[in-house]
Amino acid sequence: MEELSPSQLATYLSKFLLAVREKNGEEYEPTTLRGFRSSVERYLKKHRYCESVVTGQSFARTRETLRSKQKQLKRDGKGNKPFEAASLTKEEIEMLYSSGAFGCNSPQALINTLWYNNCFHFGLRGGKEQRDLKWGDVLLKKDTEAGPERNPVFLYKLYKAKRPESYMDNNAPFYLAVNHANASKADLPGLKWFKPQPMGVNKLNSLMKDCAQMAGIGKDKRITIHSARKTLVQKLQDNNIPPPKSYK
Repeated sequence: MEELSPSQLATYLSKFLLAVREKNGEEYEPTTLRGFRSSVERYLKKHRYCESVVTGQSFARTRETLRSKQKQLKRDGKGNKPFEAASLTKEEIEMLYSSGAFGCNSPQALINTLWYNNCFHFGLRGGKEQRDLKWGDVLLKKDTEAGPERNPVFLYKLYKAKRPESYMDNNAPFYLAVNHANASKADLPGLKWFKPQPMGVNKLNSLMKDCAQMAGIGKDKRITIHSARKTLVQKLQDNNIPPPKSYK
């Protein structure tokens, strides 16, 4: 496979995605097809292939083939679970950052990103488990070299610096209400971005949906407070790692 040119491989992958079936002749689930593509991506990375099938320009038509096939399967009843939260794609996560819904340049973007990171990295559910999270439940153990807005350690340090001193106790709520009066002056040093009060339940439960709307995501899929956790499960499955039963 790694000896094929990108254009040749793109053609073969597109044909494979359109034709592949289970042993009994049934169509695969839409997410399974994406898993096949992820397996190919991992194999090619291991063999130092010259281009990514997920982001490379040569594979743009392959990605469109996958999207079209997944839509067709959903129309045929595959993967149709109308009340199940949808996971986020890599492209959609990029949109969340580029739109300003995620990042570290405003108090709202910061709290949004912390919420997503806690769901994605710790497997927290979007509702009660997030509301019950205390400041002392998250401890800084190791720094990293990632860029600021994608670096969970940097974001944690920034959040700590922007919290009121009175809410540094271990039993204080992790999520605090945004001080919108200070949001327009966010660049001023020493300014606190958050109020000395917990974020409201309704606001906390709507963070993911609000972010998706800001980034223009979710018009044709169900984005909810469970989508971040669902993205974690999807990533584990794409890497052939069975998610813990508690994650399902």
